[in-house]
Amino acid sequence: MAAASAHRGGGGLSLCLTSVGVVKTLSIAAFTLVWTHSMPARAPMPELVLANSGAAGEWRLCSGGNCRTLSEIFGHPIGANTTTMRACDP
Repeated sequence: MAAASAHRGGGGLSLCLTSVGVVKTLSIAAFTLVWTHSMPARAPMPELVLANSGAAGEWRLCSGGNCRTLSEIFGHPIGANTTTMRACDP
């Protein structure tokens, strides 16, 4: 599980998710990314590319006590396609 929060003046951030040419923008104050396998700790990265092999379940993004799969966020199955996650340009 990984967590991020906004520190710009205490406000929220805009998180951009891109998959198969579709961009979804989420305005959130903080989020947690949930997966079902372990991963070593890493320094913050400007963007993260999420892949789904189908073997470990789907990525879930949690904010405000509500968790949704990437397929729920995009409104269609993501399947084996990759999703790029980054802070949106101001």
